[in-house]
Parts: sequence; structure tokens; C-alpha cells
Amino acid sequence: MKKVILSIATNLPDGTQAFVFGSARTLAQPCDLDVLVVYDATRLPPARACMSLKPFFENLECATGLKVHPVVLSRSEELQAQFMETEKAMPFESFCKIFAKKTGGSTK
Repeated sequence: MKKVILSIATNLPDGTQAFVFGSARTLAQPCDLDVLVVYDATRLPPARACMSLKPFFENLECATGLKVHPVVLSRSEELQAQFMETEKAMPFESFCKIFAKKTGGSTK
């Protein structure tokens, strides 16, 4: 399962980074998945950001079985809002390791 989820992360558009926040960070059986994607507006125009990320969010829902609640911010918006710090967002790769353990998947 972890490999499937990690492969989804590698399909993110250039200049983007994914993070997980909310209940999926801490609950053994979350009912949804809150995902923050931070993008570089010089590499991914803001007008295209959400549409470019739609396949990532859809694939993530399929792989985890959880409803994804996306938040998409440019780097400058994230810095201004300090969203990652406020929400204690974790890198997507770290979430994959935790999710694999919770669901009995491989962590290797």
C-alpha cells in the first residue's frame, strides 16, 4: 500500500509538495484525508494549479479509500498564512509510512 501511495506522490506536478494534516495524522482510523499541496507559482501558474492536481487527489482517494479534502496554496500564500505550522502538517512521505503501519502494509 505504501508503494502505491508513494507512487501517486511522484506524479505531482513539478514545483509542488504535498503534506497531510488533520485527523489522518493522529487517528488510527481517520474518516477523511486533509491534504495541503504547496506549489511554486513560477513553475505552475495559479490558474492551472487546481486542475493540474485533480488526478493526484483522485488517485489518492482510490488508494486510501478516504475522502480527500484538498487545500492548495502557493508558496507565498503558505508563508503568509503559516498553514503548515498552524496545522502541524507532515510531509506526505511521512504520512505514507504511518498509513502503511495503520493499515498493515509494508513500511519498506
